[in-house]
Amino acid sequence: MNVSFEPQHRLKDFRNDLYEKYGIFFPDKRFYQLKAKVDKRLRRLDLNSIEEYEEYLAANPDEISDLIDVISTNTTQFYREQRHWEFFINKLIPAWRKKSRVRIWSAACSSGEEPYTAAMILEQKLDSDYRILATDLSRNVVGRGMRGIYRKLDLMPLEKAQPGTLENCCEKLPSGEYKIARRIRDKVIFRTFNLKSNKYPYTNKFDLAMVRNVLIYFDNKMTRHVIKNLNRSLVPGGHLFVGHSESLNNIETRLQKVKSAIYSKNG
Repeated sequence: MNVSFEPQHRLKDFRNDLYEKYGIFFPDKRFYQLKAKVDKRLRRLDLNSIEEYEEYLAANPDEISDLIDVISTNTTQFYREQRHWEFFINKLIPAWRKKSRVRIWSAACSSGEEPYTAAMILEQKLDSDYRILATDLSRNVVGRGMRGIYRKLDLMPLEKAQPGTLENCCEKLPSGEYKIARRIRDKVIFRTFNLKSNKYPYTNKFDLAMVRNVLIYFDNKMTRHVIKNLNRSLVPGGHLFVGHSESLNNIETRLQKVKSAIYSKNG
């Protein structure tokens, strides 16, 4: 099928709409990358133009999750970015043992590997009550996270780092896959959430917020918005993790840099 985006400004308007609604930013140098990704989705739906796709989106609101999955990369894994988890285990958990409750927000949770990594480590190393809020823009990946079913191969990075995780925190299914234990799944609350929102969850503030490997999709304006609101979401002395390929060097923030990709809120 020959998908046509002529005139070109129609796709640019579509790009701008994505930014206004979701904060996802495709600069001009990545315009044809966006075109290729949307083109792929149109072929899948047997649509011929961006105008037809906009009509399809209006009639099928859940399609936005499929679009987000196509234009972004939901690459994630258990125990990803080891230095964060070493800091989590060696610095944060000892401090949290003095607290009666710990609250964490995985603000770009994808299909659940990040929040479940935190939960399974806490389950084995912390006696305090803990809860984890896991949010993502895509309903598709949030749904996969809620199911909590993964291949053994997927879980092995965490099992190697924390031997006994599979035995203590997972249930082996007849299919050979593993399901996160119910007691742990009950402590991880999955929700869809748009980081572009002005209504962040401030009621129960967090000891740690993780927004790793999503800032790369934002421009400076959107990044400032997200970091400002995440800062407000933290308790005094709380911490923020960003991706190791991401930096807040050009972003005005009251957070203090602890080490690469790790920040704290002054107590």
